[in-house]
Amino acid sequence: MTQAHGWTLLFHSCVIDQLRTLNAACDRARRSDPLTAESNANVKLFR
Repeated sequence: MTQAHGWTLLFHSCVIDQLRTLNAACDRARRSDPLTAESNANVKLFR
């Protein structure tokens, strides 16, 4: 559960798992090549 702008946002556990997986992929991309990470599809999606 997250609160933003007075709204309570609820996410299904599957969505949370996918966001965590996407975040991990972004972290890997940024660690492996920081200069070109912003062009990585996962990084663009997670922005």
